[in-house]
Amino acid sequence: MANQADLDAIVARIDTALTGIRQDIQDLKDQAPPELDFSALEAKVAALEGLDAENPAAEQPGPGTGDDTGTSTETPGTNTGDTGGTTFGR
Repeated sequence: MANQADLDAIVARIDTALTGIRQDIQDLKDQAPPELDFSALEAKVAALEGLDAENPAAEQPGPGTGDDTGTSTETPGTNTGDTGGTTFGR
């Protein structure tokens, strides 16, 4: 089952990747002839940044909010399909 730490780790990886991409583009601009068009690259980075702006970090719902009570209806040891971890990015 995913938790907030898992989500925060993915956000951090995306932020790191975006920072690296922005720096790579700037490095290319610094070395490129002026006729090169970087607008497609910049538009893609802006779209990625826009996704972050559309989905700001949400507050964790708590008991009494109607969103999530923090209780589970699963009986421990009966879920045979879930290994309890994530393989995203591995």
